[in-house]
Amino acid sequence: MSPKKKNNVPEEVLDNISDAFVSVDPNFIVTYINKPAEEFLGKKRNDVTGKNILEAFPQTKNTVFSDIFLQMANEKDFAKREKFEFETLFDEPPLKKWYNVRVFPYKKGFNIFFQNITSRKTAELKLIKSEEKYKSMLENIPDSHERELQWSNLISNLPGIVYRCKNDNNWTMTFISHQCNEIIGYAPSDLINNAKKAYKDLIFEEDRETVWNTVQNALKKNEPYETNYRIITRQNEVRWVWERGVGVEDEKGELFLEGFIEDINDSKMAEKLLRISEGKYRHIFENAMEGIFQSTPEGKYISVNPAFARIGGFDSPEDMIDSVPNIKDLYVHPEDRDQLIEQLQNQEGVNNFETEIKRKDGSLIWITTNVMAVRDKNGKLKYLQGSIIDISQRKHVEEILRRKEEKLRLIIDSSQDFIYSYDMQGRFTSANKSISEEMKINQDEIIGKTHRELGFPEKICKEWDDLHGRVHENNSTVTVFTSTTMPGDQIRDYEVVLNPLHDRNGNIIGISGITRDVTERQKAEEALKESEEKYRALFESDPDYTILLGWDGYLLDVNPAATQITGLSKEELVGNHFMDLTIFPEEELSSHKEMFSHFINDKTIAPYESRIYDYEGKIRWIEIKQTSIKKDGEISYILLICSDITQRKKAENEIRDSLKEKEVLLQEIHHRVKNNMQIISSLLNLQKQYVDEEEAVNVLMESQNRVKSMAMIHEKLYQSHNLTSINISDYVKSLVKDLFSSYSTPASQIKALIEIDDVKLNIETSVPCGLIISELVSNSLKYAFPSGREGEISLSLKSHGKRYELIISDNGIGFPEDIDFKNTESLGLQLVNSLVGQIDGEIKLERSKGTMFKITFSELIYKERI
Repeated sequence: MSPKKKNNVPEEVLDNISDAFVSVDPNFIVTYINKPAEEFLGKKRNDVTGKNILEAFPQTKNTVFSDIFLQMANEKDFAKREKFEFETLFDEPPLKKWYNVRVFPYKKGFNIFFQNITSRKTAELKLIKSEEKYKSMLENIPDSHERELQWSNLISNLPGIVYRCKNDNNWTMTFISHQCNEIIGYAPSDLINNAKKAYKDLIFEEDRETVWNTVQNALKKNEPYETNYRIITRQNEVRWVWERGVGVEDEKGELFLEGFIEDINDSKMAEKLLRISEGKYRHIFENAMEGIFQSTPEGKYISVNPAFARIGGFDSPEDMIDSVPNIKDLYVHPEDRDQLIEQLQNQEGVNNFETEIKRKDGSLIWITTNVMAVRDKNGKLKYLQGSIIDISQRKHVEEILRRKEEKLRLIIDSSQDFIYSYDMQGRFTSANKSISEEMKINQDEIIGKTHRELGFPEKICKEWDDLHGRVHENNSTVTVFTSTTMPGDQIRDYEVVLNPLHDRNGNIIGISGITRDVTERQKAEEALKESEEKYRALFESDPDYTILLGWDGYLLDVNPAATQITGLSKEELVGNHFMDLTIFPEEELSSHKEMFSHFINDKTIAPYESRIYDYEGKIRWIEIKQTSIKKDGEISYILLICSDITQRKKAENEIRDSLKEKEVLLQEIHHRVKNNMQIISSLLNLQKQYVDEEEAVNVLMESQNRVKSMAMIHEKLYQSHNLTSINISDYVKSLVKDLFSSYSTPASQIKALIEIDDVKLNIETSVPCGLIISELVSNSLKYAFPSGREGEISLSLKSHGKRYELIISDNGIGFPEDIDFKNTESLGLQLVNSLVGQIDGEIKLERSKGTMFKITFSELIYKERI
C-alpha cells in the first residue's frame, strides 16, 4: 500500500472531508487519523498512532463508544462483526459535544467516522424544554378557557402537526392540529376517530410495518420514539415526514400516543438527488472518453480516471498516481506547468491549455487541458480538477495543413497568373506576387482596397462590379475574356475565372479568381484553350467527386473534390484500375464489379448508392451516376459523378429512429392508460367492499366492467405491433371471459358461444364496440337467467364489405314487451344507444326467442396518424 493512501483512498481526499476519520487495526491500534480528527481530538496524528484507541482517547471510556468496541473485541469471527451507527455525547473536553458515530469493520480493522451533530441535538433539547415549559405554564393557568387559548396559540405556531392518537392498528386520532391540512391535505375533522380517513392509510404501504415496529419497541422500553417515513397526501403526492412522540396513559389506564410530525420532504429529496448526482458523476468519471483528474497545487495527483491512465500509457489509475511523484515530470517543457499554476493563482480556471507531455513508455503526445481551481474559505488554492484530451492527431493534421498552405502559397506566388480573392464588398483579401509586380506596388498595399481605390478606370471598375454581381446572383463560376487597361495605359487581354467562396453553411462570403494573360496566343490556340479551360473550371470546381475512366476501367482524371475526400493526390489515383481503389469497403466490391460490367456493355444503369472511406477512414455515402462518352459508336470513356449523400442518409436514419421512438412512446402511453384504468377498476372493486346496498354494488360493478373493457383495448394495443388497430376476436373473448368472472357465472349454467370473423378495428371504433358488448352481455348475465336457469349467450361479428354486423343474443326469459329500449331510464341501454350512434350504426331488437340485439355499423375513419 502506498504510504500516501489509506484503504486505497488518498490522504488528500480524507483530509478534505468534513467528518473526523480514524482507522484502527484488528487489535484496535490506531493506524491513521485525518486532519478533522486531529482538531476533533485535540491531538496530533503522531501522538495517537500506534496506541490502543481507548487509551489514546480516554474521554471515550465508559461511553456507548467503548462498550461497542469491547463487544467487537470479544467477537473474533470477522464475518460476525457488524456495522454500528449511534449517537452519543462525550462529556469530557475537548470532546464535549454530540456526535453521530459510524463504525465500519473490514478485514484489516475498522474505519470510524465522527459527525458533529451538536447543533441538531441542541435544537432538539431546546424543543423538549420548550414543550415542558409550556406544559407547566398551561397547568398553572386556572382559567380553562384561557388555558385552551394558550394551548391553541402554542400549537398554531409550531412548524408541524401536534397529535394524540390511540395505540391501535389504525392510529385512531383523538386530537390533531390544523397543520395537518397544510401538510397532508386533510382537515382535523376528516381524521379524528377515522371519520373519513384512518391515519394508517396515509402512511406509505411499504413503511407501515417499520413505523409500527419502531413505536411498539419504544413503548416496550418506556422510551420516546422517533422515525422517518413517507405519507400519501390528499393530492396523491408522496412526502417524507419526521415523527417523534411518547406513550401516555389516561386516568383509566388506557395507552395513548402524543407526539409531533414535521414535513422533511425537501431534505429527503435533496439527499436522494445528491445520491443520484454522485452516482452519475462516478459513472461519468469512470467511463468518460477524456481524461479527468484531481491534483494538488504542488504537483501530486489525487485521483485520475481510467481514460487519463490510458492516454498516459499507464496500466491503471493507481499505476499512474504511484508512478508520477511530480506532475511536472510529465511535461516536455516543465515551465508550461509553472505557467499553468501561475494563471490559476489569479483566475478561477484555464481552458484549452495546450502542451506536450511524455507517456510512460517515453513517447510524446500533445494534450489540451481544461482545469478549474478549487479554493478553501480563505481563497487559498486547495486543489485542481479538470480534464485532458489527446490532440496529437489534430496537431499532426495541423502541421500537415501548415506545410500544404506554405506549399500552396509558394505555388500561387510563383504562378504567372494573377490569383486573388475578394470579400462581399469587392475588396481584395489576397493577391499573389504576379499582381503586385504587374501593378508595381507591394502586396500589402493591395489588400483591403477595391479596384477604384487602386486607380483602375471607371469602365473597368464597372465591368468588375458586373462580374461580381453575376457570381453573387448565380452562385456559380463565371469565366470571361476581357481587355483591361492597366496603370500606365497598357492594354492586355485576359481570361478571368471567378468562383464563389462559401462558408460551411453554403453562404457566399466572397469570390476567388484567376486572371490569365492570353494576349500572345494565336486565335486557334486561344479558342481551343478557352474550351479546355471552361471544361477544366467546371470539372475542378464541381463539388461532386468526378472520375473519368477509360473503357478498360483505368482512371484517367479526377477532380479536386475526389482527391480531397479520399486524401489521395491526383497522381496517386490516375493510372489505377477502378476496382483496385482502396476507398471501397470489401463487401461492396462484388456489386461494383457487376456495375462496371454493365458500364462497358453500354447498358442503361440507374443511379445507385454505395459507401466509400474518406481520408479520415470514416464511411461516407455516395450516389453514383454514370455517363458513357463514345467515339465512332464505341465507348471511349466513362464519366462517374459521385454525389455525397451522407447527410441525406443520416437524415433518413434520424427520421427512421424518430418514428421508432414515437412508436415506443405510443406503446408506453397505451400501457400507462391501461394501468391507470386498472387502478380505477381496483378502486371501484375496493369501494364495493365498503357498500352494503345491492343497487350501489351493481352500479360500481357496472362501472368497473366499463373501465375494464376500455383498459383491455389499450392492453391489446401496446402488446400489438400495429398501434392503430386490434384483433377484435382476441379482445372479445377476453372481455366476455372477464364479464362471466365478474358476475360469478358458472360455465355449467350459462355457456358463451362466440363466432367472430378475422376483423381488426381501430381504437376509435374498438372502444365503443367494447362498451356495447360489455353492456349487453352484462344485461343477459343479470336478467336473462333468473333462479339459476341454464342457457346460452351468443355473440357474433361479421364483416360485409365496409359494414359490420354485431349480434348479441341469449335464450333466456326475453326482453320485457312493455319497455322501449331506445327510450328507457336504464343507464346501460342509454349508453348502448349513444355508442351505436357514435359509430354511425343502427340497432334492432328481436324478442321472439329470448333476446337478440342486431347492430350494423361502419369503422370510424379519422385523419391518418403520423
